[in-house]
This record gives sequence, C-alpha cells and structure tokens, in this order.
Amino acid sequence: MADWYGFCRSNYFRVRDLERFKEFCKKWNLTFIEKVGEPKGLVGFLIEEGDGFGGMPSGYHDEKLDDYVEADPIDELALHLRAGEVAIVMECGAEKLRYVSGWAVAINSKGERETVDLQDIYKRAEKLGKHMTRCEY
Repeated sequence: MADWYGFCRSNYFRVRDLERFKEFCKKWNLTFIEKVGEPKGLVGFLIEEGDGFGGMPSGYHDEKLDDYVEADPIDELALHLRAGEVAIVMECGAEKLRYVSGWAVAINSKGERETVDLQDIYKRAEKLGKHMTRCEY
C-alpha cells in the first residue's frame, strides 16, 4: 500500500489577534503566510508536501499533557477570524495517483461551515449518463 501525499492552503483573511493566530499556526504545524500588497493585514496558512504527508492535521501534540490530542483545526480557526471574515481551506492529494482526493471548507467567525468534496462528482455525474468509471487505479 502506498502513502497519501497532499497539499493544503487557505485563502487570505483578517484575524482578531495576529500573534495568537501565529501561535495557532505553530500549534498545528501550519506555515503562516501573509498577503503582499493591498489590501494589507490579510493572512493565511499552507501545508506543503514536505511537511509530513501534507494534509490538514487531525490533531496536535499537547506539551502540557505530553500527549497527542485529536481535534479539528478548522473549528479553532473560526475563533481567530474577525467578524464577517470567511476562511476557505482547500486540500488535495493522491496515493501514487491511484486515488485522488480533495475537499474544501469555508468557515466564518461564527463557526458556520460549507464543505465540498471531490468524491461528490460521482453523484452529480449520474445525472449526465449511466456509463462512467471512477478516477482510480
């Protein structure tokens, strides 16, 4: 069985407290990014393939507990957003191109979410015809 390698990044958005957001990025092993140019004050994050297996983490190491804590960074991200801001996070990856996967989530400062998944295309494709194969090995 092959390993899955992915890439992930966010859009740019405004946060309530820049230093606390940087701490959030460090906690989750996200690479902090800042938009160059106008408008000023927009930040985000990314995860490159070189960072482990690349996708969004499903937990973090809590130094106080000296243990791994399973959690969703997207839930915590909402707490950093300024009122009215919407963060969008996209992830895609593949297992030796045998299986391609991806999703995107939009979340606002209230914690409200909208999510799409690449696998949803199969249900939509059924409306177009009955002869199709899956995008996999």
